[in-house]
Amino acid sequence: MKSWRKTLWSVTAAVAVVGLTGVNLLPTKVLAATGQIYLTPATSSVQNGDTFTLSLRINPGVKVYGAEATISYDATKLDYQSYSAAGSAFEIQLQQTQTAGKIDVKRGTLASGNDGLVIGVSTDALIENLTFKAKVGSGSTAVTVSNQNATDDSAYTNPSAASATINLTSPATPTPTCPTGQTGTPPNCKTPTSTGSTGTTTTPKPSTGSTTTPKPSTGSSSSGSSSTSGGTTSTAPVTSKVTKEDVQFTVANISVSSAQPTKIYVKYGLDSNKLVINTPVSDFATSHTVKLDPANLVPGEAYYYSVVSEDKAGNKTETAVATIKLKGIPVKVTILDAKGNPIAGKQVTLHSTPQTVKTDDKGNASFTDVAPGTHEVVYTVDGKDYKKQIQVTNNIATVDGTQTAELQSFSVTYELTQTAVPWARYGLYLVVLLILAAVIYFFINRQRRLSGLPLATQGSQIVIGGDSGSSSDGKSDLHGGPDHSSQLKDIPSPSLPNPGSTIAPQDDERNKD
Repeated sequence: MKSWRKTLWSVTAAVAVVGLTGVNLLPTKVLAATGQIYLTPATSSVQNGDTFTLSLRINPGVKVYGAEATISYDATKLDYQSYSAAGSAFEIQLQQTQTAGKIDVKRGTLASGNDGLVIGVSTDALIENLTFKAKVGSGSTAVTVSNQNATDDSAYTNPSAASATINLTSPATPTPTCPTGQTGTPPNCKTPTSTGSTGTTTTPKPSTGSTTTPKPSTGSSSSGSSSTSGGTTSTAPVTSKVTKEDVQFTVANISVSSAQPTKIYVKYGLDSNKLVINTPVSDFATSHTVKLDPANLVPGEAYYYSVVSEDKAGNKTETAVATIKLKGIPVKVTILDAKGNPIAGKQVTLHSTPQTVKTDDKGNASFTDVAPGTHEVVYTVDGKDYKKQIQVTNNIATVDGTQTAELQSFSVTYELTQTAVPWARYGLYLVVLLILAAVIYFFINRQRRLSGLPLATQGSQIVIGGDSGSSSDGKSDLHGGPDHSSQLKDIPSPSLPNPGSTIAPQDDERNKD
Protein backbone atom coordinates (compact mmCIF):
# COMPACT_ATOMS: atom_id res chain seq x y z
CA MET A 1 0.00 0.00 0.00
CA LYS A 2 2.79 2.43 0.95
CA SER A 3 4.64 1.70 -2.29
CA TRP A 4 1.45 2.31 -4.28
CA ARG A 5 0.86 5.63 -2.53
CA LYS A 6 4.43 6.73 -3.18
CA THR A 7 4.08 5.91 -6.87
CA LEU A 8 0.81 7.83 -7.09
CA TRP A 9 2.33 10.90 -5.43
CA SER A 10 5.32 10.72 -7.77
CA VAL A 11 3.11 10.61 -10.85
CA THR A 12 0.96 13.47 -9.58
CA ALA A 13 3.98 15.64 -8.88
CA ALA A 14 5.56 14.86 -12.21
CA VAL A 15 2.38 15.79 -14.06
CA ALA A 16 2.11 19.03 -12.09
CA VAL A 17 5.70 20.05 -12.79
CA VAL A 18 5.81 19.02 -16.43
CA GLY A 19 2.64 21.00 -16.99
CA LEU A 20 4.62 24.19 -16.48
CA THR A 21 7.04 23.28 -19.26
CA GLY A 22 4.36 23.50 -21.90
CA VAL A 23 3.68 19.78 -22.30
CA ASN A 24 -0.10 19.41 -22.24
CA LEU A 25 -0.41 16.86 -19.44
CA LEU A 26 -2.55 19.02 -17.15
CA PRO A 27 -6.24 19.78 -17.58
CA THR A 28 -6.91 23.17 -19.09
CA LYS A 29 -8.79 24.16 -15.93
CA VAL A 30 -7.74 27.53 -14.51
CA LEU A 31 -8.76 28.70 -11.05
CA ALA A 32 -9.88 32.18 -10.15
CA ALA A 33 -6.93 34.44 -9.35
CA THR A 34 -5.23 32.92 -6.31
CA GLY A 35 -2.05 34.19 -4.67
CA GLN A 36 0.64 36.49 -6.01
CA ILE A 37 4.08 36.30 -7.62
CA TYR A 38 6.05 39.43 -6.77
CA LEU A 39 9.45 41.12 -6.58
CA THR A 40 10.91 42.47 -3.35
CA PRO A 41 11.99 45.06 -2.36
CA ALA A 42 9.23 46.91 -4.17
CA THR A 43 11.30 50.12 -4.29
CA SER A 44 15.08 50.59 -4.33
CA SER A 45 17.50 53.48 -4.80
CA VAL A 46 20.70 52.51 -6.59
CA GLN A 47 23.73 54.51 -7.63
CA ASN A 48 25.22 54.23 -11.09
CA GLY A 49 27.58 51.24 -11.20
CA ASP A 50 26.15 49.52 -8.13
CA THR A 51 24.81 45.97 -8.14
CA PHE A 52 21.59 45.03 -6.35
CA THR A 53 19.40 41.96 -5.84
CA LEU A 54 15.66 41.47 -6.26
CA SER A 55 13.90 38.43 -4.80
CA LEU A 56 11.23 36.73 -6.89
CA ARG A 57 8.73 35.25 -4.41
CA ILE A 58 5.30 33.64 -4.38
CA ASN A 59 2.48 33.89 -1.88
CA PRO A 60 0.46 30.98 -3.33
CA GLY A 61 -2.80 31.03 -1.37
CA VAL A 62 -3.11 27.27 -2.00
CA LYS A 63 -0.62 24.42 -2.19
CA VAL A 64 1.29 24.61 -5.48
CA TYR A 65 3.95 22.43 -7.10
CA GLY A 66 5.53 24.82 -9.58
CA ALA A 67 5.81 28.49 -10.51
CA GLU A 68 6.76 30.45 -13.61
CA ALA A 69 7.22 34.10 -14.57
CA THR A 70 8.84 36.40 -17.09
CA ILE A 71 10.97 39.19 -15.63
CA SER A 72 11.38 42.22 -17.90
CA TYR A 73 13.77 45.17 -17.47
CA ASP A 74 15.18 48.11 -19.45
CA ALA A 75 18.50 46.87 -20.81
CA THR A 76 19.65 50.46 -21.46
CA LYS A 77 19.49 51.20 -17.74
CA LEU A 78 20.18 47.83 -16.12
CA ASP A 79 22.48 44.90 -16.77
CA TYR A 80 21.36 41.43 -15.66
CA GLN A 81 24.21 39.78 -13.73
CA SER A 82 23.14 36.40 -12.33
CA TYR A 83 20.52 34.40 -10.45
CA SER A 84 20.64 32.21 -7.34
CA ALA A 85 18.21 29.50 -6.21
CA ALA A 86 19.80 29.08 -2.76
CA GLY A 87 16.97 28.86 -0.26
CA SER A 88 14.33 28.41 -2.97
CA ALA A 89 11.25 26.36 -2.10
CA PHE A 90 11.27 25.10 -5.71
CA GLU A 91 14.41 23.01 -5.96
CA ILE A 92 13.84 21.71 -9.51
CA GLN A 93 14.94 24.07 -12.30
CA LEU A 94 12.74 23.63 -15.37
CA GLN A 95 13.77 26.70 -17.35
CA GLN A 96 16.17 29.62 -16.90
CA THR A 97 16.70 31.62 -20.09
CA GLN A 98 17.81 35.20 -20.57
CA THR A 99 17.72 37.54 -23.53
CA ALA A 100 18.23 41.30 -23.64
CA GLY A 101 15.68 42.77 -21.28
CA LYS A 102 13.89 39.50 -20.42
CA ILE A 103 14.38 36.51 -18.10
CA ASP A 104 12.14 33.42 -18.20
CA VAL A 105 11.93 31.44 -14.96
CA LYS A 106 10.20 28.09 -14.38
CA ARG A 107 10.80 26.02 -11.25
CA GLY A 108 9.12 23.08 -9.51
CA THR A 109 9.30 21.09 -6.29
CA LEU A 110 9.30 17.41 -5.37
CA ALA A 111 10.37 17.28 -1.71
CA SER A 112 10.42 13.91 0.08
CA GLY A 113 8.58 13.53 3.40
CA ASN A 114 8.05 10.92 6.10
CA ASP A 115 5.14 9.01 4.56
CA GLY A 116 5.38 8.50 0.83
CA LEU A 117 6.09 11.82 -0.84
CA VAL A 118 4.89 15.14 0.52
CA ILE A 119 5.09 17.79 -2.18
CA GLY A 120 4.00 21.35 -2.66
CA VAL A 121 4.45 24.86 -1.30
CA SER A 122 1.57 26.46 0.59
CA THR A 123 3.06 29.57 2.24
CA ASP A 124 5.03 32.62 1.14
CA ALA A 125 8.30 31.32 -0.32
CA LEU A 126 11.33 32.26 -2.42
CA ILE A 127 11.44 31.27 -6.09
CA GLU A 128 14.90 32.71 -6.81
CA ASN A 129 17.08 35.81 -6.43
CA LEU A 130 18.04 37.99 -9.43
CA THR A 131 21.06 40.33 -9.44
CA PHE A 132 21.32 43.45 -11.66
CA LYS A 133 23.77 46.34 -12.15
CA ALA A 134 22.80 49.98 -12.67
CA LYS A 135 24.12 51.52 -15.91
CA VAL A 136 22.90 55.11 -15.54
CA GLY A 137 22.74 57.61 -12.71
CA SER A 138 19.42 59.37 -13.12
CA GLY A 139 15.73 58.68 -13.46
CA SER A 140 13.94 55.47 -12.54
CA THR A 141 13.11 52.16 -14.16
CA ALA A 142 10.75 49.26 -13.54
CA VAL A 143 11.50 45.55 -13.28
CA THR A 144 8.20 43.86 -14.13
CA VAL A 145 6.61 40.44 -13.66
CA SER A 146 4.45 38.99 -16.43
CA ASN A 147 3.27 35.62 -17.78
CA GLN A 148 3.16 34.52 -14.16
CA ASN A 149 1.47 31.28 -13.15
CA ALA A 150 1.53 28.43 -10.66
CA THR A 151 -0.06 25.00 -10.53
CA ASP A 152 -1.74 22.92 -7.87
CA ASP A 153 -2.49 19.21 -8.35
CA SER A 154 -5.15 19.80 -11.01
CA ALA A 155 -5.17 23.36 -12.33
CA TYR A 156 -3.34 26.62 -12.84
CA THR A 157 -3.89 29.06 -9.98
CA ASN A 158 -3.58 32.26 -12.05
CA PRO A 159 -1.78 34.42 -9.43
CA SER A 160 -1.49 38.19 -9.69
CA ALA A 161 1.84 39.99 -10.20
CA ALA A 162 3.71 42.80 -8.46
CA SER A 163 6.75 44.55 -9.93
CA ALA A 164 9.61 46.64 -8.54
CA THR A 165 10.74 50.23 -9.12
CA ILE A 166 14.42 51.19 -9.17
CA ASN A 167 15.42 54.82 -8.58
CA LEU A 168 18.75 55.57 -10.23
CA THR A 169 21.15 58.15 -8.81
CA SER A 170 24.73 59.26 -9.31
CA PRO A 171 27.33 59.25 -6.56
CA ALA A 172 27.64 62.65 -4.93
CA THR A 173 30.47 64.71 -6.40
CA PRO A 174 32.79 65.76 -3.58
CA THR A 175 33.30 69.51 -3.22
CA PRO A 176 37.01 70.32 -3.63
CA THR A 177 38.60 71.90 -0.60
CA CYS A 178 41.92 73.53 0.10
CA PRO A 179 44.53 71.84 2.26
CA THR A 180 44.31 72.29 6.00
CA GLY A 181 45.50 75.74 7.01
CA GLN A 182 44.63 77.37 3.68
CA THR A 183 41.53 79.23 2.50
CA GLY A 184 39.75 79.73 -0.78
CA THR A 185 38.67 77.26 -3.43
CA PRO A 186 41.07 75.06 -5.39
CA PRO A 187 43.10 75.92 -7.32
CA ASN A 188 43.00 79.41 -5.70
CA CYS A 189 44.11 78.40 -2.20
CA LYS A 190 45.74 81.02 0.05
CA THR A 191 47.62 80.94 3.31
CA PRO A 192 45.72 82.95 5.95
CA THR A 193 47.34 86.18 7.16
CA SER A 194 47.27 87.80 10.59
CA THR A 195 44.82 90.60 11.37
CA GLY A 196 45.98 93.69 13.24
CA SER A 197 44.07 95.43 15.99
CA THR A 198 43.06 98.27 13.61
CA GLY A 199 41.34 95.75 11.36
CA THR A 200 43.96 96.07 8.57
CA THR A 201 45.77 93.08 7.19
CA THR A 202 49.56 93.04 7.06
CA THR A 203 51.79 90.44 5.60
CA PRO A 204 54.99 89.95 7.58
CA LYS A 205 58.21 90.11 5.59
CA PRO A 206 61.04 87.90 6.75
CA SER A 207 64.36 89.65 7.44
CA THR A 208 67.54 88.50 5.80
CA GLY A 209 68.84 85.36 7.37
CA SER A 210 65.89 84.86 9.66
CA THR A 211 62.29 83.79 9.47
CA THR A 212 59.48 85.70 11.11
CA THR A 213 56.35 83.78 12.10
CA PRO A 214 53.20 85.94 12.11
CA LYS A 215 51.36 86.12 15.40
CA PRO A 216 47.68 87.03 15.61
CA SER A 217 46.85 90.16 17.54
CA THR A 218 44.18 90.43 20.22
CA GLY A 219 41.81 91.70 17.52
CA SER A 220 41.31 88.22 16.08
CA SER A 221 38.62 85.86 17.34
CA SER A 222 38.02 82.13 17.14
CA SER A 223 35.19 79.70 17.97
CA GLY A 224 34.93 75.97 18.41
CA SER A 225 32.19 75.76 15.79
CA SER A 226 33.30 78.25 13.14
CA SER A 227 36.26 80.31 12.01
CA THR A 228 36.51 83.49 9.92
CA SER A 229 39.45 83.97 7.56
CA GLY A 230 39.75 85.94 4.34
CA GLY A 231 36.00 86.55 4.25
CA THR A 232 35.18 82.78 4.12
CA THR A 233 33.16 81.05 6.89
CA SER A 234 33.31 77.27 7.44
CA THR A 235 31.03 75.39 9.87
CA ALA A 236 31.69 71.96 11.35
CA PRO A 237 29.07 69.42 10.19
CA VAL A 238 26.33 68.48 12.63
CA THR A 239 26.33 64.76 13.35
CA SER A 240 23.34 62.60 14.23
CA LYS A 241 23.26 59.52 16.41
CA VAL A 242 20.83 56.62 16.80
CA THR A 243 19.15 56.69 20.22
CA LYS A 244 16.65 53.83 19.96
CA GLU A 245 15.61 50.86 17.81
CA ASP A 246 12.03 49.59 18.05
CA VAL A 247 11.51 46.26 16.27
CA GLN A 248 8.70 43.76 15.87
CA PHE A 249 8.09 41.11 13.20
CA THR A 250 7.52 43.52 10.27
CA VAL A 251 8.07 46.80 12.13
CA ALA A 252 11.39 48.62 12.42
CA ASN A 253 11.54 52.18 13.80
CA ILE A 254 14.85 53.99 14.24
CA SER A 255 15.08 57.06 16.50
CA VAL A 256 17.78 59.65 15.69
CA SER A 257 18.83 62.86 17.45
CA SER A 258 21.26 65.71 16.78
CA ALA A 259 22.43 68.86 18.57
CA GLN A 260 21.32 71.11 15.70
CA PRO A 261 18.43 70.71 13.23
CA THR A 262 19.15 68.22 10.45
CA LYS A 263 17.17 66.46 7.80
CA ILE A 264 17.84 62.74 7.51
CA TYR A 265 17.03 59.53 5.70
CA VAL A 266 17.95 55.89 6.32
CA LYS A 267 19.39 53.61 3.67
CA TYR A 268 19.17 49.87 4.37
CA GLY A 269 19.29 46.38 2.86
CA LEU A 270 20.12 42.71 3.44
CA ASP A 271 23.78 43.19 2.40
CA SER A 272 26.03 45.52 4.38
CA ASN A 273 27.75 46.54 1.14
CA LYS A 274 24.50 47.15 -0.76
CA LEU A 275 22.17 49.45 1.16
CA VAL A 276 19.86 49.91 -1.81
CA ILE A 277 16.59 50.89 -0.08
CA ASN A 278 16.09 54.48 1.08
CA THR A 279 13.47 56.02 3.33
CA PRO A 280 11.97 59.44 2.45
CA VAL A 281 14.02 62.48 3.50
CA SER A 282 12.70 64.13 6.65
CA ASP A 283 12.28 67.83 7.43
CA PHE A 284 14.79 69.72 9.58
CA ALA A 285 14.53 68.74 13.25
CA THR A 286 16.72 67.74 16.18
CA SER A 287 14.95 64.41 16.73
CA HIS A 288 13.51 61.97 14.22
CA THR A 289 11.78 58.58 14.20
CA VAL A 290 12.22 56.82 10.87
CA LYS A 291 9.95 53.90 9.96
CA LEU A 292 11.25 51.30 7.52
CA ASP A 293 8.72 50.18 4.92
CA PRO A 294 7.01 46.94 6.15
CA ALA A 295 6.63 45.82 2.53
CA ASN A 296 10.41 45.45 2.39
CA LEU A 297 10.76 43.61 5.71
CA VAL A 298 10.74 39.84 6.32
CA PRO A 299 10.26 38.51 9.88
CA GLY A 300 13.38 37.01 11.43
CA GLU A 301 15.78 38.70 9.00
CA ALA A 302 18.68 40.99 9.92
CA TYR A 303 18.93 44.29 8.03
CA TYR A 304 21.93 46.60 7.70
CA TYR A 305 21.39 50.36 7.77
CA SER A 306 23.09 53.75 7.91
CA VAL A 307 21.64 57.16 8.79
CA VAL A 308 22.44 60.00 6.36
CA SER A 309 22.00 63.50 7.80
CA GLU A 310 22.40 66.99 6.35
CA ASP A 311 22.57 70.20 8.38
CA LYS A 312 21.42 73.68 7.29
CA ALA A 313 24.91 74.52 6.07
CA GLY A 314 24.69 71.65 3.58
CA ASN A 315 27.16 69.39 5.37
CA LYS A 316 26.35 65.68 5.04
CA THR A 317 27.38 62.88 7.39
CA GLU A 318 26.67 59.15 7.59
CA THR A 319 26.65 56.89 10.62
CA ALA A 320 28.59 53.65 10.61
CA VAL A 321 26.65 50.69 9.22
CA ALA A 322 24.61 49.03 11.97
CA THR A 323 22.40 45.95 12.15
CA ILE A 324 18.76 45.70 13.14
CA LYS A 325 17.28 42.23 13.73
CA LEU A 326 13.55 41.66 13.31
CA LYS A 327 11.60 39.31 15.53
CA GLY A 328 10.91 35.90 14.05
CA ILE A 329 8.59 32.97 14.62
CA PRO A 330 9.31 30.51 17.48
CA VAL A 331 9.70 26.93 16.23
CA LYS A 332 9.99 23.58 18.04
CA VAL A 333 11.14 20.49 16.14
CA THR A 334 10.99 16.97 17.64
CA ILE A 335 13.84 14.84 16.26
CA LEU A 336 13.15 11.09 16.00
CA ASP A 337 15.05 8.08 14.66
CA ALA A 338 13.60 5.38 12.39
CA LYS A 339 12.09 3.53 15.36
CA GLY A 340 10.36 6.63 16.69
CA ASN A 341 12.82 7.08 19.56
CA PRO A 342 13.81 10.67 20.40
CA ILE A 343 17.32 11.72 19.43
CA ALA A 344 18.24 13.30 22.76
CA GLY A 345 21.17 15.49 23.71
CA LYS A 346 22.38 16.02 20.13
CA GLN A 347 23.20 19.10 18.07
CA VAL A 348 20.84 19.93 15.18
CA THR A 349 20.97 22.91 12.81
CA LEU A 350 18.15 24.85 11.18
CA HIS A 351 18.87 26.52 7.82
CA SER A 352 18.68 28.91 5.84
CA THR A 353 20.07 31.32 8.46
CA PRO A 354 21.88 28.70 10.55
CA GLN A 355 20.79 28.14 14.15
CA THR A 356 22.35 25.23 16.05
CA VAL A 357 20.79 23.98 19.29
CA LYS A 358 20.94 20.85 21.47
CA THR A 359 17.90 18.59 21.78
CA ASP A 360 16.43 17.89 25.22
CA ASP A 361 15.75 14.43 26.68
CA LYS A 362 12.57 14.20 24.58
CA GLY A 363 14.36 15.06 21.35
CA ASN A 364 12.93 18.60 21.15
CA ALA A 365 14.97 21.37 19.51
CA SER A 366 13.73 24.94 20.07
CA PHE A 367 14.58 27.73 17.62
CA THR A 368 13.82 31.46 17.83
CA ASP A 369 13.35 34.28 15.32
CA VAL A 370 12.70 32.00 12.34
CA ALA A 371 11.57 33.55 9.05
CA PRO A 372 8.49 32.20 7.24
CA GLY A 373 9.20 29.79 4.41
CA THR A 374 10.91 26.47 3.77
CA HIS A 375 13.73 25.51 6.13
CA GLU A 376 16.01 22.50 6.40
CA VAL A 377 16.68 20.65 9.67
CA VAL A 378 20.10 18.98 9.57
CA TYR A 379 21.42 16.33 11.98
CA THR A 380 25.00 15.14 11.48
CA VAL A 381 26.26 11.85 12.91
CA ASP A 382 29.38 9.87 11.98
CA GLY A 383 30.18 12.38 9.26
CA LYS A 384 26.82 11.94 7.51
CA ASP A 385 24.18 14.66 7.18
CA TYR A 386 20.51 13.76 7.64
CA LYS A 387 18.18 16.44 6.28
CA LYS A 388 14.46 17.12 6.47
CA GLN A 389 12.43 20.13 5.39
CA ILE A 390 9.80 22.01 7.38
CA GLN A 391 7.45 24.74 6.18
CA VAL A 392 7.11 27.68 8.60
CA THR A 393 3.94 29.68 7.97
CA ASN A 394 3.46 33.40 8.40
CA ASN A 395 1.17 33.34 11.45
CA ILE A 396 1.87 36.89 12.65
CA ALA A 397 -1.12 38.61 14.24
CA THR A 398 -1.37 42.34 15.00
CA VAL A 399 -3.59 43.59 17.82
CA ASP A 400 -3.55 47.26 18.88
CA GLY A 401 -0.22 47.80 17.16
CA THR A 402 1.48 44.83 18.84
CA GLN A 403 2.57 41.87 16.73
CA THR A 404 2.67 38.29 18.03
CA ALA A 405 3.31 34.82 16.59
CA GLU A 406 2.33 31.46 18.10
CA LEU A 407 4.85 28.63 18.54
CA GLN A 408 4.91 26.28 15.54
CA SER A 409 5.71 22.61 16.26
CA PHE A 410 7.07 20.02 13.86
CA SER A 411 8.31 16.43 14.01
CA VAL A 412 10.95 14.98 11.71
CA THR A 413 12.06 11.35 11.46
CA TYR A 414 15.51 10.43 10.16
CA GLU A 415 16.20 7.06 8.55
CA LEU A 416 18.73 5.98 11.13
CA THR A 417 18.79 3.77 14.23
CA GLN A 418 20.59 4.85 17.35
CA THR A 419 23.21 2.28 18.37
CA ALA A 420 23.58 3.46 21.93
CA VAL A 421 20.91 4.64 24.33
CA PRO A 422 22.06 7.55 26.49
CA TRP A 423 22.60 6.71 30.17
CA ALA A 424 20.54 9.74 31.07
CA ARG A 425 17.37 7.86 30.16
CA TYR A 426 18.15 5.25 32.86
CA GLY A 427 19.43 7.60 35.52
CA LEU A 428 16.60 6.75 37.95
CA TYR A 429 17.24 3.01 37.62
CA LEU A 430 20.92 3.55 38.32
CA VAL A 431 20.15 5.50 41.51
CA VAL A 432 17.80 2.73 42.76
CA LEU A 433 20.44 0.06 42.13
CA LEU A 434 23.03 2.03 44.07
CA ILE A 435 20.66 2.42 47.04
CA LEU A 436 19.86 -1.33 47.08
CA ALA A 437 23.56 -2.19 46.97
CA ALA A 438 24.21 0.10 49.95
CA VAL A 439 21.37 -1.49 51.99
CA ILE A 440 22.57 -5.03 51.24
CA TYR A 441 26.13 -4.13 52.22
CA PHE A 442 24.89 -2.64 55.53
CA PHE A 443 22.99 -5.79 56.57
CA ILE A 444 25.82 -8.16 55.57
CA ASN A 445 28.36 -6.15 57.54
CA ARG A 446 26.07 -6.00 60.61
CA GLN A 447 25.51 -9.81 60.56
CA ARG A 448 29.26 -10.37 60.48
CA ARG A 449 29.75 -8.24 63.62
CA LEU A 450 26.98 -10.05 65.53
CA SER A 451 28.27 -13.52 64.65
CA GLY A 452 31.52 -12.81 66.53
CA LEU A 453 29.77 -12.58 70.00
CA PRO A 454 29.46 -15.78 72.31
CA LEU A 455 25.99 -16.83 73.38
CA ALA A 456 25.02 -15.88 76.99
CA THR A 457 23.46 -19.27 77.56
CA GLN A 458 26.71 -21.20 77.05
CA GLY A 459 28.24 -22.72 80.28
CA SER A 460 27.17 -25.27 82.94
CA GLN A 461 23.75 -26.73 82.87
CA ILE A 462 21.44 -26.25 85.82
CA VAL A 463 19.47 -29.36 86.77
CA ILE A 464 16.58 -29.25 89.19
CA GLY A 465 16.48 -32.70 90.81
CA GLY A 466 13.74 -34.42 92.78
CA ASP A 467 11.34 -37.30 92.72
CA SER A 468 8.13 -36.90 90.98
CA GLY A 469 5.06 -38.72 91.82
CA SER A 470 2.72 -40.38 89.45
CA SER A 471 -0.99 -40.53 89.51
CA SER A 472 -2.97 -43.57 88.71
CA ASP A 473 -3.64 -42.36 85.19
CA GLY A 474 0.11 -42.18 84.43
CA LYS A 475 0.35 -38.40 84.55
CA SER A 476 3.10 -36.71 86.45
CA ASP A 477 2.14 -35.45 89.86
CA LEU A 478 4.22 -32.45 90.83
CA HIS A 479 2.73 -32.45 94.29
CA GLY A 480 3.93 -35.97 95.03
CA GLY A 481 7.61 -35.23 95.33
CA PRO A 482 9.68 -33.57 98.00
CA ASP A 483 9.76 -29.83 98.42
CA HIS A 484 12.94 -28.36 96.77
CA SER A 485 12.05 -24.69 97.07
CA SER A 486 14.95 -24.05 99.41
CA GLN A 487 17.36 -25.48 96.85
CA LEU A 488 15.96 -23.22 94.12
CA LYS A 489 16.57 -20.16 96.23
CA ASP A 490 20.25 -21.10 96.66
CA ILE A 491 20.93 -21.48 92.94
CA PRO A 492 23.04 -18.50 91.85
CA SER A 493 21.73 -16.40 88.98
CA PRO A 494 24.00 -16.37 85.91
CA SER A 495 25.44 -13.01 84.93
CA LEU A 496 25.94 -11.76 81.36
CA PRO A 497 29.53 -12.10 80.17
CA ASN A 498 31.66 -9.29 78.92
CA PRO A 499 32.22 -9.24 75.15
CA GLY A 500 34.95 -11.72 74.22
CA SER A 501 34.97 -13.60 77.62
CA THR A 502 33.88 -17.19 78.30
CA ILE A 503 31.60 -18.61 80.93
CA ALA A 504 33.30 -21.09 83.34
CA PRO A 505 31.22 -23.56 85.39
CA GLN A 506 30.77 -22.55 89.01
CA ASP A 507 31.40 -25.12 91.85
CA ASP A 508 28.50 -25.66 94.17
CA GLU A 509 29.47 -27.38 97.40
CA ARG A 510 25.95 -28.61 97.88
CA ASN A 511 25.93 -30.41 94.54
CA LYS A 512 29.11 -32.30 95.42
CA ASP A 513 27.15 -34.28 98.01
